[in-house]
Amino acid sequence: MRRTSKYAHKIWGPQLIPPGTSSLGTALISASLMFCAFEGNPWIVRLFGTPTMAQPGEDGWEELAGLFPPQRGLRQVHLLDIDLAVTSCGFGVPLYSYEGQRDVLDSWAAKKGDDGLLAYQRQFNAESLDGLPTGLVQDGRHV
Repeated sequence: MRRTSKYAHKIWGPQLIPPGTSSLGTALISASLMFCAFEGNPWIVRLFGTPTMAQPGEDGWEELAGLFPPQRGLRQVHLLDIDLAVTSCGFGVPLYSYEGQRDVLDSWAAKKGDDGLLAYQRQFNAESLDGLPTGLVQDGRHV
């Protein structure tokens, strides 16, 4: 997640294929994000706001996608216009250590190729688990 002065009250993050879309349909209605400190001082921050989504071919896509390292399968960028930020102590959050990113998703996407990723998205990402349309678009067409 990143934040700049241009998006002073927004936070955003990339969404890659294949994660399911169980939360995408709902996330277009309302959203909250929670961050926990897994090392150092305990702390929890929860952000509430109005969500939007940017996809390939839409206005602003190139700028938002350019904020992240190039990744095969980048299908959208979620934006949260923050209305409220709440903090708490985080005393119950366990200590963890970050070991690095996994390479499984990139390998999987490379094996699928662009056509395979589009087919996967059409089969598994057109609606959420609760039947809400996700609004995903590829090549100017809804998935």
